[in-house]
Amino acid sequence: LHGDDIAVLQGFIDNSLNSGFAIEDCGNPNDPWYDPWCTSPNLYMDQSDNWHEVLIDDQYYQFSNDNGIVDPLELGLQEWTNGRLTSIMCGAYIYCNLSGELPNSISNLTEVEVLRLEVNYFTGFVPESICGFENLNYSDNLSFDLSHNQLCPPYPDCVPAGAVQYMDTSECGQIGDVNYDGD
Repeated sequence: LHGDDIAVLQGFIDNSLNSGFAIEDCGNPNDPWYDPWCTSPNLYMDQSDNWHEVLIDDQYYQFSNDNGIVDPLELGLQEWTNGRLTSIMCGAYIYCNLSGELPNSISNLTEVEVLRLEVNYFTGFVPESICGFENLNYSDNLSFDLSHNQLCPPYPDCVPAGAVQYMDTSECGQIGDVNYDGD
């Protein structure tokens, strides 16, 4: 599998871990019965009784290994073709609980056709580089969706309003340097 694609998935995991996010009032992490759904990323994806598999060249694989760490191939629903990630769904119905910023390396997913990251806890801005996917239909919400996160406007021009619905922008008070010009 292509190393750049794996690195982007690892970026999602690393940003989530580095954010320190946990779902409030979800339980005590020191309790042995602690719900894995409470963490970011969602540790349920690491459990071997997990229901999702990874599709690689029309063959299904189960990579969950119960090691207490969410690995790149355990993240959400993935499809790979000829060694390239073509679909990542880590949103509604999958509940990856990703948090932190979208990795700038997201543009390395050059073969992606489906990028569904709705219903997570992403913060910050949507990188402009997200607009470079040639195989992605941005206007189809079954192919591209960032809704129900905490991403701040302004959003890149390629991102339709339907893909950023129901954003919690309450923490976006200071817009910041959105065009990296120092202002």
